[in-house]
Amino acid sequence: MWLKVLSYNLLNWFRLALLDGKDGRAEVPTIRRKILNVPGNIVGNNRYRHIKLAPNPWLQKALKNAKEKLQEFLCIQAWVAVSSG
Repeated sequence: MWLKVLSYNLLNWFRLALLDGKDGRAEVPTIRRKILNVPGNIVGNNRYRHIKLAPNPWLQKALKNAKEKLQEFLCIQAWVAVSSG
C-alpha cells in the first residue's frame, strides 16, 4: 500500500512541478496515459539496447519543458547550498 501512495505522490509532484498549463492540471490517469503508456520498441544489438518511442510531438515538448524546469530547480538548489555554506 505504501508503494502506491509513494508512486501517486511522485506522479503528483511531477505533474505540479514540471508540467505546464493545462497538462499541469490534468488528473493522474491522464498523465499516466499520456506519458507512461507510450508505445515503443527495444532496438539494438548484442550489448547495446535502447528504447525507440513512437513519434509524439506532445511528449517531446512536455519532456523538454520538464527537463528545463528540473535543471532550473537543481541550479537554484545548488546556489542556495553554495551561498549558505
